[in-house]
Amino acid sequence: MPVAKGHSAGVLRSPCRHARTPLFRMRLLLASVVATCSQLQLAFSAMPMVRARGTLARHGMARAAQGEGAAEVTEKSNRNNSNNNNKKRQELTALFKSDPVSFYHWRKFLQQKGLGPAASQDEEVVQEFLASAGTFDRFEIASAEVLADFEKAQKEYPAATWLWHTVAAREAFGVANRKAVPAKLLQDFLRAYHAGSLEQLELVGDELAAQLNTFRKTNGGGGKWDDFRDAQFGEGVAPRDPKIWPADLVRRFLAEQLEAELCAVRLLREECGSGYTSKLEGMFKDVDTSKALVAILDSDGGGGYDLLMWMSQKSYLEQDMFLLGDPGPHLRNAVLHFAASTGREVEYIAVTRDTTEADLKQRREIRDGELTFHNAPGVEAALHGRILILEGVQKAERNVLPLLNNLLENREMSLEDGSFLMAPGREHEIAAATAGGRELLAVSKDFIVVAIGLPVPRYLGCSLDPPLRSRFAAWNVVGAGSSAAAARRSTHLAQSAALKKMAAVVGLWRSVGEAGSGQVSAAARLPRFPELGLCSAGRLLELFPELPPAAALHSAYPWQLLQLSSAQRAALLSALKLQKLEATAPHSPQGYSLSMLEPLDLTHAGGQQQGLATLGFQWGLQGRTIRVPCACGAWPPRPREALEQLVPSQRSALAQMLQDHAAGMDICLVGERGVGKTMLVRAFAQLLGYRTRTLFCFKDMTARDLTARRSTDDRGNTTWHFSPLVEAALEGGLAVLDGIDRLTQGDLAGILGRLLCDRACALPDGRQLVPHEQWSRWLGQGFVDEELRSQGFLPVHRGFRIIATAEPPKDATSSGSNSRPWLDDEVLTLFHFTELPALSPAEQLKLVASACQLSGDRALGPI
Repeated sequence: MPVAKGHSAGVLRSPCRHARTPLFRMRLLLASVVATCSQLQLAFSAMPMVRARGTLARHGMARAAQGEGAAEVTEKSNRNNSNNNNKKRQELTALFKSDPVSFYHWRKFLQQKGLGPAASQDEEVVQEFLASAGTFDRFEIASAEVLADFEKAQKEYPAATWLWHTVAAREAFGVANRKAVPAKLLQDFLRAYHAGSLEQLELVGDELAAQLNTFRKTNGGGGKWDDFRDAQFGEGVAPRDPKIWPADLVRRFLAEQLEAELCAVRLLREECGSGYTSKLEGMFKDVDTSKALVAILDSDGGGGYDLLMWMSQKSYLEQDMFLLGDPGPHLRNAVLHFAASTGREVEYIAVTRDTTEADLKQRREIRDGELTFHNAPGVEAALHGRILILEGVQKAERNVLPLLNNLLENREMSLEDGSFLMAPGREHEIAAATAGGRELLAVSKDFIVVAIGLPVPRYLGCSLDPPLRSRFAAWNVVGAGSSAAAARRSTHLAQSAALKKMAAVVGLWRSVGEAGSGQVSAAARLPRFPELGLCSAGRLLELFPELPPAAALHSAYPWQLLQLSSAQRAALLSALKLQKLEATAPHSPQGYSLSMLEPLDLTHAGGQQQGLATLGFQWGLQGRTIRVPCACGAWPPRPREALEQLVPSQRSALAQMLQDHAAGMDICLVGERGVGKTMLVRAFAQLLGYRTRTLFCFKDMTARDLTARRSTDDRGNTTWHFSPLVEAALEGGLAVLDGIDRLTQGDLAGILGRLLCDRACALPDGRQLVPHEQWSRWLGQGFVDEELRSQGFLPVHRGFRIIATAEPPKDATSSGSNSRPWLDDEVLTLFHFTELPALSPAEQLKLVASACQLSGDRALGPI
């Protein structure tokens, strides 16, 4: 069952591949024929001109033969006329330089005569204009203050330059020089700008400008663009810089040129037949796919460009890949970007310690009393030519991944139902197989495997066996700086000083961790700052401007909860002080507090009931109040009941939880037993109208315990029951993972990593949870809800949220040398963290009284 399906575009092909095929030679021949026809057409069109010039030459020779010296007189006369024209043009140019207003009158003079700019080559026209130069009407030009105001408007609104050219073409005879037009025109334009009545335009961006420049470099492309530019307002009026142009005009121009090429292909198909043009039409698809891929590569920066370009090369060579990198969803997202851009479908397997042979080959089920076999994602990818993603290979047991060794090396595998996967290119053997023998299935030639893992021994895990390791081409992805670039793209704080300081702090922290990684064990190493942690911290600062940057960093990277040495902790705090970011205490009374809750009307989209609410936060005691939208549940909210039972320190923690919720992050509450974690979760749910579904975690939980459990009905047929976590995801509830610190290390990120980061998950029964955005996009493309569900796709509700609870990490030396803290590099990429301090005896009494609904005489006294 596919996890992420791309578009049905063609596969990216390398130019070298076409160079080795007869098809490419046919295309070159076709291009040469077209070019030859174009040259012949130009030659034939020039023949009348050549014939006319020859006739005039013969006529001149006859005239010269009639009288002596006639040719010399004619040549001298032409030379004198040329000199006179040059003098007139120089005089006209000097007039324009000395008096810019005269250019305005010149364009006005040409329009009155019905002439174009080329009339400057006509001596009589220039002489007539110069003779009337003293009779021009003088007018007031713009003052220095008005010109400065216009320059300021250009900086504030770049589209003002294009709009001014439209005014100049309409009312100033195409003169865009602000010092050469009447001041009233410029003043009226600025008055409209300050009133906000100018048209809002989208200008050409870097990507569109690059496409236009590429087209202009082609044969004849520059001339076509010049003709299109002059057709807007007249010759020489429209601005030359394409980045000043409206984006829709440039897109229309490029679309017209592409349509012209496609029309030529259609004409060729009509004349020669579809057999000659089918491959040529496929080449246009490849070009579009390549452009989409290059756009994504450019948007991901230098490191992403190199990675995806390397992946495209290995895909062309039909070689399996292995991506090594730090924990986080960035490597998985890079593979999905590559697959979507090249039109490839994807199958996904999250490898954990519980991964078995059935997860890689086939699973057995009983349907109507009969044993049936269902292909695992790996087999589906092999049969249909999809990309198989194996994430977390360092967690697999040593006897699991070698099952794929034969599939990786020879593209062959024996399945449980008796069928056998055969390498591509052996279709004749499959066709010759007898009906009574084994069923032979051909592996698609487009099948490819991309493995994702952490480098071992830097991180904890099992290294790959040498025979299996030799099947891959590996790429070590270095993520330094990518988080800062992603934060700039995902927020509006690209030029924010706070974001720059936070990025500098993160760089120092990572340097500290890398400097000590080779001297200590993996358990004692400083955990790496989450790869996309700056994105979530930047969203917090974007929503809550007064929030201290150190507090936003602590939500994504809770250094006070980590088991650090004194030197490591001192290094972290020194980096904050170096950038002058004050490390405030958690739940400071000077932070944000909840001031209001305004539930919005429920709407329906895509068959789901969506709840939205507006939260009001007040900074400090008398600070300004900001309103932030966030998702909520379908039940009626009860804010008063939720807040009355909390003590002040818990209300501050609840405000931090709501801030993380508004930023779109799942939450992890960390505190000792008895600090009110369950009560805070209940208050959060009551405040936003969520229905809670709790999943109690224990050490030996498997993927099926966390997602879907196998069972049987009364007739012995196989059935599957969703876990409370999946039920909450489908109905838009609040899933509570109670005690994630008790899970085996690596299981939480391996099993639920995609659900926490991407809101997608592959269930053990073969069905797929897809994000709400992807589901809405499918419905917008014409897919039917029932059809998608029948194919095994289920949408995750947009209001779904996860809150995990855990106890603080214990020191590795406190409970034995083999114990490892649960708050590791992988868990840090999944949540925002809220630390709950210990409660005082008075606060504990208040909590017990509110929980037991005790008041008055029944209130508890001091013990």
